[in-house]
Amino acid sequence: MKKSILIIATLSYCFVYAQTPKQNFAKAEEFYKNANYKEAITLAESVKKSLGRLNPKIEALLFMAYHNNEEYLKAKIAFETLKRLVPDSLENSDAFILYKITSDQLDIQLTELETAFDEEQNKIPPSLFYRRTICQ
Repeated sequence: MKKSILIIATLSYCFVYAQTPKQNFAKAEEFYKNANYKEAITLAESVKKSLGRLNPKIEALLFMAYHNNEEYLKAKIAFETLKRLVPDSLENSDAFILYKITSDQLDIQLTELETAFDEEQNKIPPSLFYRRTICQ
């Protein structure tokens, strides 16, 4: 008897406090607006997973949150996904300009990171990577 009451209470709690994807997306937007990018990303990713399909609003939020959280590769993936989801007419509209500007900044940041990585790799002596033997 106690066990069944506990199960019913637990299920009731889960049912009452369960959030819909729409509610969770609204929370993710609030986290983003409050510069809590990590929480915005976590919640937006869970919404994306719960929907089981791609959504341009979620990808736009993920793009901006990843970018502001300095997760540049994930931001690039989210932007490319977003571009695939929106029609060309929207992609060329004033409403999309913020995403394009941010994407341009992202490309510059990724190029700078790649250049810094290449420069760092060139500092390491080649002898650490391979051993050259000379046979006489």
